[in-house]
Amino acid sequence: ANQIANLLIISFSVISMASTILISQYIGSGNREKVEQTYTVSLVLNLIFGLLISLILLFFSKPIFTLMKVPDTLIPETCLYTQIVGGGMVFQAIYLTYTAFFRSNAMMKLTMVVSVIINLLNIGGNYLLINGHGGFPALGVAGAAISSVVSRIIGCILVIVFFRKQTG
Repeated sequence: ANQIANLLIISFSVISMASTILISQYIGSGNREKVEQTYTVSLVLNLIFGLLISLILLFFSKPIFTLMKVPDTLIPETCLYTQIVGGGMVFQAIYLTYTAFFRSNAMMKLTMVVSVIINLLNIGGNYLLINGHGGFPALGVAGAAISSVVSRIIGCILVIVFFRKQTG
């Protein structure tokens, strides 16, 4: 399941990297209109791509893993994990797009802070949800997936808020 997620994250990163290059060039030339257009196109493109990928992983995880020859005993948990993480893949796409915007504007420190927050939330969520600590139910694989998605959603919200505050 992580092989698929990592491959998709690389795909989102490629689009985001192209955005970084274009935005940096337009900022350097002082073309604010093109910068704003590139923000919009990048965000819409990764949003659509992220939604499409999320839907594919939500509804076609079993056929994907059957084609990958995942053992039948692992299919239910693999599909559950992929459906949860895949359903939230759109937030990863948006997050990566905004981090590209930050890189283009030489504001990498904020993305580093948000990345640390996401990782800490994910670790904490894993602790609470996988084995059921602090009154939370033990969810196993589903707990790991939920923790990942929730931390990505929070990270996505943070980068959007920071970006709006920093750039207006």
